[in-house]
Amino acid sequence: MVGKLTPDDIVTASVLPVIMHQSPWKTANEQLRTALDVAEGKPIERLEQNQPMFWGDTLEPVILREAAKRLSLTDVDTDIAGAFFHDELPFACSLDGEGIGTKVFTHDPANGIYVPMGGEVDTRSMGVLEAKNASCPPEDTPAPYRGYWQLHGQMEITKRSWGCIAVLYEEMTFGFFCIVLMKMCETKS
Repeated sequence: MVGKLTPDDIVTASVLPVIMHQSPWKTANEQLRTALDVAEGKPIERLEQNQPMFWGDTLEPVILREAAKRLSLTDVDTDIAGAFFHDELPFACSLDGEGIGTKVFTHDPANGIYVPMGGEVDTRSMGVLEAKNASCPPEDTPAPYRGYWQLHGQMEITKRSWGCIAVLYEEMTFGFFCIVLMKMCETKS
């Protein structure tokens, strides 16, 4: 974790749940106010890092390494120090990691692999990796604000066909590790 890499005056993948009215922490209007304040040159308040944020940042590489191992990924990079920008829209993201797989996965809860969109996910190309450390009970599909919309945005911006949210639940119990794989949504013209 290298800190915030994306601008505050445009839509970013991490605020998608907010603007989709699916965040318990901030409203869409509050997010719009932040973007307008930044555009007007006003300073904005940042949350000071608290214990959950510290542990999330600290455990991020560990979570990503475990996901890479369980998914048999190669060419894994968890030290991406730049932002990515959409080629047409004022839309940006940063990535926790990326890697290339060797397999096609289907929904396999017994092994901690979830494919909530159904079908299969072919990981034999470069994909996006998103790490989450959650202090809540395990869930088959992460809450919309726990990386679900963020990963979709990251895949759209980077033009990657698949992505993974790797979640360590219940903080330090290490009893449940979940990998959620998603494929790029197909759009019809």
